[in-house]
Amino acid sequence: MLLIRSFITPSLLVVALSLAGCADFGGPINGSPDNLSPEERRLQSVETKLTDVSRRVDAMTRLAQSGNGVNVSDELRDLRGQVEQLQYQLDRMKQQQQKLYTDLDGRLQKIESGGGGFAPGGSPGASSSSSGASGGTPSPGEQQAYLKAFELLRGGKFDDALLGFQNQLANWPQGPMADDALYWMGEANYFKRDYNAALGSYRDLLSRFPRSERAPDALLKLGFSQLELKQTAAGRATLERVTREYPDSTAAGLARQRLQQG
Repeated sequence: MLLIRSFITPSLLVVALSLAGCADFGGPINGSPDNLSPEERRLQSVETKLTDVSRRVDAMTRLAQSGNGVNVSDELRDLRGQVEQLQYQLDRMKQQQQKLYTDLDGRLQKIESGGGGFAPGGSPGASSSSSGASGGTPSPGEQQAYLKAFELLRGGKFDDALLGFQNQLANWPQGPMADDALYWMGEANYFKRDYNAALGSYRDLLSRFPRSERAPDALLKLGFSQLELKQTAAGRATLERVTREYPDSTAAGLARQRLQQG
């Protein structure tokens, strides 16, 4: 099937980070809370606390150095401990966010290079026509809805992309691109760290379209999501299933790596 292809630039990660308002991971996140993702709001909250405690440390330090006989050593020590804890928490959160951006960027660039489910002449991320429910060519309406939602995903607008894919599935629940929509819904939720919602999308894809070309990756990310939710036994069992059912796939290689990590 011949569909319009949108290219993914190598600098997608930088663009996505810029849209998120924290491309350098070094300064405070700006913007109205209504325009921030849940992850960005958590980062902003920690940064605000860190700034507040740091100011209190500065004030206490000046007071201790004023020579007026006031003993603030105990409180100053406690505040400095809070600063260290908040800085550690902030660094961990930024590392996790960067890892998620990098993971998504790698998956999208894999699609552009021709791997990860590009059908010959296909659309961004579209799996082969035989993997969908109908096995035919998508209608212009389904194609347009998918491309629009995928562009939102590429731009880092995950909530809007989710709505777009949901609209596609509502109108074409058995369309040739339905499995693709479910897969990218799972990826968007995984990026947002909404692992329960991601589980739902991956499971829906595997249940409805077990022969989809998306199945190995969906099963892999199902296992990753279970591990993130501390469902260790279930997660490892899912990753082992990937290695059994798709032994020669890239997903199986990633599953083996994760299993070896313990």
